[in-house]
Order: sequence, then C-alpha cells, then structure tokens
Amino acid sequence: MISVLLVLSAVLYIAWIAEFFLVAGVDPLHAYVSDLAAADQPLSRFFRATDLIAGACATAASALALAFGGLPTRQSWVNEGWWSYGLFGVATAVESHFPLSCRLVADRACFDRDIAGLAPVSHTVHAVTSAVATAAALAAMTVFTTVARRENRWPTLADHGRALVLAQWAVNVWLMVAVFSFMARHLNLWVGLAERLQEVLLAGWTLLFAAGLYRVDAGRPRLVSSQSSIPMSGMRVDRAGRGWLRLPARRSE
Repeated sequence: MISVLLVLSAVLYIAWIAEFFLVAGVDPLHAYVSDLAAADQPLSRFFRATDLIAGACATAASALALAFGGLPTRQSWVNEGWWSYGLFGVATAVESHFPLSCRLVADRACFDRDIAGLAPVSHTVHAVTSAVATAAALAAMTVFTTVARRENRWPTLADHGRALVLAQWAVNVWLMVAVFSFMARHLNLWVGLAERLQEVLLAGWTLLFAAGLYRVDAGRPRLVSSQSSIPMSGMRVDRAGRGWLRLPARRSE
C-alpha cells in the first residue's frame, strides 16, 4: 500500500508535464511551475488538484509507515526520513490551497506587485510552503538513501539513489540562485528549467524508493553474484563502509 501511494505521489507531482499538451504559450525554461496553477489561469484547478492529491498521498504513505512500519529512533534514522517526507506532503498539499494570484514570470505587473508587497497574502504562504516542501523532500531523499546504502536496505534505492540525490543537491543550489536572481533583479537564469528538473529528480527518486519497498515487502531476496565469496555479513559491512553520508551512531539503551 505504501509503495502504491508513493507511485501516485510521484506521478501526480509532475503532472505539469501536461502543460505541453494543454497550455498554449508556455515557457518551461523560464516560467515557474506555480504559474500554471495561478488563480487567473484556466487550468488552475487541475494543477492545484494534482498537487493536493500528490501531497495527500505522500502524507498518507508517511503516516502508514510511521504507524505500522516505523522503528524506534534510537535504532534507525528511518523514522526521521518518514517525518521529513510527511512534511513534504503536508507542505505540498497546503501550497495547493494558496496559489499565486497571477503569473510572476509572464506578467510583469504581477511581478511588480509582488516585489512592492501589494500581492495577496497567498503569495507569501505559497513561497513559504514551497520552500518547506523542497527542504523536507531533500532531507528525506538524503536520509533514506544513506540508510539504504549503510544498512543494505531497499536494494534498488541503495544501488541507484545516490546519483539522484547528488544531482538533486546540485539542482537545488541552482534553483535557489535562480529564484534569488529573478526576485532581486528580474534576471531569469532558467528558473523554470531548474524547478522542473528538481521535481523530475524527486519523482524519479520516489519511484526508486517505492520499487525498493515493494521488493522488500514481496520478500524477494537480493541476488548475490556467484563470483563473490563474501558472506552476507561481509556485504553489510562493505555497504556501510561505502556510505557517503555518515550518520551519527546511536547507542542502544
């Protein structure tokens, strides 16, 4: 069930792909994804609804994991990852209720009102919830991928998640610089492309995570190469040794 919710969240989170088929005059390189859901846009309800459901699915997946599959925090960082992912879901759902009133990139008058502090309060709430969702998602990606590599959990994520997380960190730095540049000087450093790439990376990572959870839940053992004579315990130590983010050891009580 958790895997299904994660897949739904990932797919709906990048529903903005429909802009290429449903919205005319879109500039995906420069325009915010949020511009599609601006209150004055004809498909605002559609894009807001997909964000709402994506956030709800992420929140539900986290709640189920914490309620039925969580571990004591002194034994694992898994709970912290689920709390972060749940926060991402809540922030995304709340963000959908507070859309921009107009398109910040395409409408210069809208941008000027926002800079002058004359835009509706929904702009501020939208910006805050968007930032919280971004930070929480990045935290969840980092924690889960590190745990997967160190503890030999979720093989799919352990094998392929690292590259996505590193790319996500790089894209988030680009996005922060691009947003600051645009809001401070109206200089657009392809903020639209950065935001879309960020969301695609998150969706791809979520699908990997869902696949890893499904394999574990289905009880499918991970295949070990016949060329390796290292016992399973050795593999676990090797995975821990290759961990790329050191989590502080927790002393059992």
